[in-house]
Amino acid sequence: MTLKRILICLTGVVAGVVNGMLGAGSGNIMVPALEKYGLEERVSHATSVFIVFFCCVSSTALYSLNGKLEVSDALTYVIYGLPGAILGTVVLPRVNRKFLRRIFSIFIVFAGIKMIFR
Repeated sequence: MTLKRILICLTGVVAGVVNGMLGAGSGNIMVPALEKYGLEERVSHATSVFIVFFCCVSSTALYSLNGKLEVSDALTYVIYGLPGAILGTVVLPRVNRKFLRRIFSIFIVFAGIKMIFR
């Protein structure tokens, strides 16, 4: 196994752990990693969503089995989150790469600061 393959596997494990512990924040790990491994920025975002989807499905199943999921509360967010996700998917190809990188960086910094002071 090559060093690159090992690093990709480790990144996946870290993203899965972060997802299980903190929610879908593993995209903050996956997007930069996917770019580092050679994917174009927009492709990295889309690929990250695909990866995070499966992390979320497995985390959701385990939280549900352990009685930690409040489906009725979650559905309210899902109803409004789906149109937002569709809008984001439509807008992404039209966003300037430099602007996208700045927005993503600001989001990561904001999320980090918020977590530090929680």
